[in-house]
Amino acid sequence: DWRDNDPQLEPLVEIFQGDRTNYESLEGPWAAKADDPATQEGGFKPLGYVEQALLKGYKLGFQASSDHLSTHLSYACILAERNTREALREAMQQRHAYAATDNIILDVQSPSTDGPRMMGDAFTSSQAPTLQVKVLGTDTLREVVVIKDARVVYTTQPERDTAEFTFTDMDAKAGKESYYYVRAVQKNERMAWSSPM
Repeated sequence: DWRDNDPQLEPLVEIFQGDRTNYESLEGPWAAKADDPATQEGGFKPLGYVEQALLKGYKLGFQASSDHLSTHLSYACILAERNTREALREAMQQRHAYAATDNIILDVQSPSTDGPRMMGDAFTSSQAPTLQVKVLGTDTLREVVVIKDARVVYTTQPERDTAEFTFTDMDAKAGKESYYYVRAVQKNERMAWSSPM
């Protein structure tokens, strides 16, 4: 139920587990359903969805995990400067990560008052927040959405295996903290989630 959070020890959260389900939100694709016990591995616990933690103001990056029954269905994608233990740990601490259920490439960046930012970063902006999104899928993309504060605020349906767009939140309120992330879903149901910014 997200009563505890230690950002130093828990910078990332598992949003998807290949042998289980999607922990994003109650309405998310592949999420457990209240009326379907077959989807409730470990019981139905709606207060445990990642959306609930984000609404509490927790800053968490996303990753996906598999186990021996779901190999090649969950990817923790870490965006590090180098391929070293130290660089990977630093990238995870900064939430520079994304989750995927296939070899999907997801790049989400934003200009900010302090310069360019990437998924996982917390920052301020003197202008309307803008996301620059690139997706390279492994199948046709059914939809790519931008989620702000637990609501879909932008949707595109590329109908090809790539998408590239810029989203600017003209409804942003000065002084109000919000989070944004991108979810891409392919026609074959494989998907990816950027870490919130």
